[in-house]
Amino acid sequence: MIILYGFIHLMLAIRLRCATRGPIIRETLTYITRKVYLPTHSEPIAGPEIRNKHLKYNNLREMKSILVCCILIVFLRIPLLSQTLNYDPDLWMPDTIPLAFGNTIELYSNNIAFVKLNDGFINFKWRCPVGTSNSSEWTWTANQIGNFKLSLNCFYNGSPVDSVHTIIKVVDKVNVGKKNILAIGNSLTNSGYVYQFPQISKDVNFELNPIGTRGSTIKHEGHPGWLFDSFLKSGSPFYIDNRINFKKYIENNNLPNPDIIRISLGINDCFLSSSHPLDLIMKNATHLVDTINNDYPNSAIIIALPSTCESTGIGWQVAYGNLDNYERYQLHMRELRKRMDAKFGCGRYKPNIRVSYDGFCIDRIYGYPNNGSHPNSSGYAQLAKGFSNTLNNMLWESLSTLSIERNTSNQISLFPNPGNDKITITGFNTDSKLRVMNVLGKEVYRVENISYSTEIDISNFIKGIYLIIINDRGNCQITKFIKN
Repeated sequence: MIILYGFIHLMLAIRLRCATRGPIIRETLTYITRKVYLPTHSEPIAGPEIRNKHLKYNNLREMKSILVCCILIVFLRIPLLSQTLNYDPDLWMPDTIPLAFGNTIELYSNNIAFVKLNDGFINFKWRCPVGTSNSSEWTWTANQIGNFKLSLNCFYNGSPVDSVHTIIKVVDKVNVGKKNILAIGNSLTNSGYVYQFPQISKDVNFELNPIGTRGSTIKHEGHPGWLFDSFLKSGSPFYIDNRINFKKYIENNNLPNPDIIRISLGINDCFLSSSHPLDLIMKNATHLVDTINNDYPNSAIIIALPSTCESTGIGWQVAYGNLDNYERYQLHMRELRKRMDAKFGCGRYKPNIRVSYDGFCIDRIYGYPNNGSHPNSSGYAQLAKGFSNTLNNMLWESLSTLSIERNTSNQISLFPNPGNDKITITGFNTDSKLRVMNVLGKEVYRVENISYSTEIDISNFIKGIYLIIINDRGNCQITKFIKN
């Protein structure tokens, strides 16, 4: 009985409760505690006189009931969790998440927040004028062009603890002709690119030609277990004549020049966090990116923000035998994402270099089999959506400033440019759709079923730079003009 009394008193003393487990469990604890007269703080807890004075059970039947309740709580593992949050969910998203018109996006709360294993007290609420959501995810098939604010709020026991927001930037799909794409990565590329490439091809409006030295029909350069620095030393396909020579790799293997380069690495680096601190990972990542960019400065280079791992802990234990590195790995990966975005995101490092939000798109429960960090086929496809939408947005932006091949025989021309009152646009087929957007991505003018030549009244436009987007029989043409 001393043990039972001490157990009950300890539960109360450390202020544990079962706030979200329903009235049955709460009534059970009430039943236990109302049978025990607790001493005041000035009275000792031990000693026969205390036991005789305060442990007033009505009969043996009540004592048995109390014992049964304690057994249910302990051995059936009815969770009694603290009222307060004792860790940082650390919500984070990139400032802008691009999306191509007509594509579907899925963002998951536990990719944006750090959630401890089996924490049933944490929940989330999404806010956005478009799409649908629940506590776990927000999803939308883009049927509007423009910028949309998306917010995620985190609650613990019903109290707000953190929030984050981003801008979902929706643009038209572009057609830039056939492009060569090289995927550089680890085992996720080696095993998963066969599922990712079809998803990428589905999401964009132009033909992709996969290149590389590995894979059968869908070529790539994915090597299981490799890190960023694995591509920088002897044994790497890029290591030629005792140095890194990416251009020589392309030439020696008779590969066409890569128009698009996808780099998906970091998982193995973060797993070895003790020997690979973030500064070293970023140093190696920068070295690899610089090497590729120096040889092919006109190629689009996109660095995928990697996924963490499955969220149940089951697959992790199957793969690695225990959970010792489970949370540490996730925290390391989250910090790597932030650093990658801060350095390479939004063209900050170089105009032709971006990051894609792959790791935010995967369902960490149903997107993984019984494996810690390797997705199933649907999970691989989800990861690819972050890349494909980032690629489309990057090319969409490039069309307004760079000379990129257009898959059309007609070219848009407009005059006067700059203009004050009216501009005339020519060079497209009939039944085309025309939209005008400002530099913030907001649509300011739209017209459909236009003919070969059309006139636009810009007298009420604010002074500045504008983009004209014409959807012409499946092709997207973009040009810009200046309003004086």
